[in-house]
Amino acid sequence: MYGSILGVANLDSKIKSYKKFISLHALLILAIVLYFHQIKYHGALGLAFNRDFYSHSRNFSFLNDFIGSIPQKGLLMTQNNLAPHLTHSHDLMLLRPDYWNYMPDVIAIDIRDGQNPNNYWPLPKDQFTALALSLKKDPNYLIDDKYSKQQLIYLKIDDPNMDGYESLAIID
Repeated sequence: MYGSILGVANLDSKIKSYKKFISLHALLILAIVLYFHQIKYHGALGLAFNRDFYSHSRNFSFLNDFIGSIPQKGLLMTQNNLAPHLTHSHDLMLLRPDYWNYMPDVIAIDIRDGQNPNNYWPLPKDQFTALALSLKKDPNYLIDDKYSKQQLIYLKIDDPNMDGYESLAIID
């Protein structure tokens, strides 16, 4: 696409008579792109104006509430589907099976069933489940599950950044 723009700009500067055809050329390129994207390859461009495509996201307010309850101080380790919502407000890294090497201040995970497998990336589902179980037993972290039993926030115990979480108990 970028090469086409440069080519047309170069063509326009070298051939003055091309100015008569530039709008026709632009319409032709647009028509070809739409044909290949929509008709030949059945692209997702039509989803932009399809109401049914957006209807499922109205029910995601619980996820936005969970993201809003994650403390904004310190290093946060989380899974792939939560990370884009937190990049501007947190020092962030994706989940790792060896989280203890990084000792993040906060670990936020969503263990609901029926999620897209890409949500757990870079971990496969079985490693994600093992990580969730090991976090429950880790004496370095307190579990903040007052929001939900399936959306969990783990807080590092001796972290001065986590004021207000002193009353949490370690869950066995």
